[in-house]
Amino acid sequence: MNRSKLFLTVLVMVCLGGMLHAQEPVHLFQAFQYDAPIAGGIYGEGGLLYVNYTDADVSETIIAARGGIPFGKKMELIAQLAYVNITPKNWDAMNGMADIGVYGRYNFYKKGSTAISAGPFLTLPIGSEDVGQGNLNYGAYAAARHGLRNGIQFTANIGIEFYETWEWHVGGIEETYTNQLLLGFGTIVPIGKKTHIVGEFFMKDDMDYSVLSCGVDQKLGPGHLRVGIGIGLDDGAPDLMVAGCYGMAI
Repeated sequence: MNRSKLFLTVLVMVCLGGMLHAQEPVHLFQAFQYDAPIAGGIYGEGGLLYVNYTDADVSETIIAARGGIPFGKKMELIAQLAYVNITPKNWDAMNGMADIGVYGRYNFYKKGSTAISAGPFLTLPIGSEDVGQGNLNYGAYAAARHGLRNGIQFTANIGIEFYETWEWHVGGIEETYTNQLLLGFGTIVPIGKKTHIVGEFFMKDDMDYSVLSCGVDQKLGPGHLRVGIGIGLDDGAPDLMVAGCYGMAI
């Protein structure tokens, strides 16, 4: 498995989403970018993700920062920047910046506790090739949320991603695009006024990637502290993910 694929499979879980305000909905862990709610104001967050691939003897540490800007009550723009360290067991470590992720979100249906949104996304190819970056990937998604009277929320998201790959030919290496389906489901359960449990499943079909995760969102000070763990279910997914982040309104 090449380093580009390793990074792309974990990019959707880089850092955990922080809360904006107490009245804002709790964010998903893995599919933070592919969700339905629109933020109530400008926000930012930062955190750390550790990823381990046992069979490949590779681990990754990712330091990330991201933020969102709403435009009215129906549109939002999210940007994400990360620094990646890849450490193979028998090779020297590789370090470098990741491509910048940019995600749009438009809420076209909202009634009561149900919201449906959709939008495009792409990666700006400014990252280091040493960590498998420098790729212009793009796609689109749709997402929905529905809440019950007891505060439990159900989430779902679906999308398609076109990402750069390489094919070997007699004349050399040729860059090409491959598409894949993105699919996720989640449940958010309040266990107090300041604490939520977030369970989630997320998959990328072309990479044989699927991860089941569980985390805690805890209001702490002016923002929210989020910590979680993910377990890979397919060969293309990491065996273990551990992440933490703190986010707040700016």
